[in-house]
Amino acid sequence: MAAAWARLLELAVLLSALVLSTALVGRDLLQSKSANNLPLVQGSGSTAAAAVWRSIIANASATGNAPMSLTYDAVGSGQGQKNLFNRAYDYALSDVPIPTSVFNTLERKTLQLPFAISALDAVYSVSGLDQPLNLSASVLGGILQCTITRWDDPAIRAINPQARVLSADINPVVRVDSSGSTELLTNYLATDPSWQLGAGKSIAWPKCIKQVQGTDGILAYLGSQKNAIGYAEYGLAKGQPGVFLASMQNAAGHFVQPSEVINNYNVTEVFGDDFVVPTSLVSGAWANVSLSQSKQPKVFPISGLEYMNIEQNLTSKGYPQGLILKELAEYTLSHGVQKLLKSWYFGALPAKIVNIAKADLQNVIVMKRPSSADADNLPTHWINVYQPLPDANSSSVNRRR
Repeated sequence: MAAAWARLLELAVLLSALVLSTALVGRDLLQSKSANNLPLVQGSGSTAAAAVWRSIIANASATGNAPMSLTYDAVGSGQGQKNLFNRAYDYALSDVPIPTSVFNTLERKTLQLPFAISALDAVYSVSGLDQPLNLSASVLGGILQCTITRWDDPAIRAINPQARVLSADINPVVRVDSSGSTELLTNYLATDPSWQLGAGKSIAWPKCIKQVQGTDGILAYLGSQKNAIGYAEYGLAKGQPGVFLASMQNAAGHFVQPSEVINNYNVTEVFGDDFVVPTSLVSGAWANVSLSQSKQPKVFPISGLEYMNIEQNLTSKGYPQGLILKELAEYTLSHGVQKLLKSWYFGALPAKIVNIAKADLQNVIVMKRPSSADADNLPTHWINVYQPLPDANSSSVNRRR
C-alpha cells in the first residue's frame, strides 16, 4: 500500500510539473526570443555602420526602462537584408536601399528607414604627395577596369597638375563580399560612360585586381602594399597609418573631400526642393535616391543614406520584442542620436527625411502589451527615445576598426 501511495505522489508531482511546463511554454511564445532571460532583438548588415550602431544600441539599452538585449552582427549589407527577409534576424542595416526589383517581390511590407548620411572614399597608399589626390569617376573606373595601370598615367596627371605622381604600377584592391559599399561606389562609377562593369553589391571584377573580404581586408592590404588603391568608409579609413583619402570629383566638377559630409554639409543645399525623396518609408523608390548625380558644389559624390530595415507588421516578433524594435527605430531619429553621428564620421539627417520617417513609424504594428503584464519587467515603453545621449567619445562602446 505504501508503495502505491508513493507512486500516486510521484504521478501528482509529474502532473504539476507538466502544468507548470505548459504555462512556461505559453510565456515562451509570448517572448519568443530571450538572452539570459532578457528580451532579445537581433540585427545584422552593414560593416560601415557597425561601430556607430553598436554605440547607439548600447546607449539605448543604458537609457531603457527595463533590461533588454540588443545585438548586431556586421556581415555586410547584402547578407543583412537576406537575413531579414528570411526572418533569421529582426532588422537589417544597409549602406544602400533595397533594389526596387527585390522590394516589389517581398511578401511582407518592409520599411526603409534612413538614419544617417555616410561617405565612401577612394583610399590609397601612395606616399610623397603633399595634397590629397584628385580622382574622377572616369579615372577611378579606369583603374578598377585595369585600363589605367600606372600612377603617372596622363589621365591622372591631367587632374593632378601640381602633384608629383609616381612612375609606378597601380595595385588595385576591391571587396569580394556582397557589400553596400561596393554598390555605392559602382553607382558613382556608372555616372561615367566608360564604366562597363555595372553597379551592385557584387561585381565580376577583372582578374588583374586583388579581391579581399570586407573593409578591414582592404585597409589591411593598403597597410602592407605600396602604391595600392581601394575604397573604404570615411570613418573607418580616417587615421589609418599609411592610408590616404582622395578628393572625388562631383557632378558639378568640384573635387571634394569626404569630410564635407560631416563638417560642412548644408543639408538645404543637398536636400533642397529639387532633391526628391519618397514620401513613405514603405517604398521601393528609395532605390532612386542618389547623391552621385547632384550638381550642388559641396556634394561629396560617393555619399548616401544609411538604412535600417524592419517589417511594418511586427506582431510576429511577440511582446515586447516588436515594441522594442519599433522604439529602436524611433530612437535613431532622436536629437541625441543625430547629434552623436558626427563623432563617428556620419552626417545627420535633414529634417525633411526625419519628418517623413517619424510619421511612417506611427503605422508600424506591434503586439499589444498583455493585460496581465508586470510593469516591473514588461513596461509600457522600453527605450527613452528623447533622453540625451553621452558623447560618442565617452561612450562605453569602443570604436571598432
